Amino acid sequence: MKKYVFFLFLWISGINVFAQQHITGKVINSSTQTPIEFVNVLLYQNDSIPVS
Repeated sequence: MKKYVFFLFLWISGINVFAQQHITGKVINSSTQTPIEFVNVLLYQNDSIPVS
């Protein structure tokens, strides 16, 4: 039983590692070329469904 719980824990923790990616960048105003503060950016793949 302990063996199954251990492998289940490893499997669940592995899912979280591959589910998130870290992307950095800067969002700027095209007319003034100044950074825009407190912007949320979403990146979708073609087959993804947004969930909030």
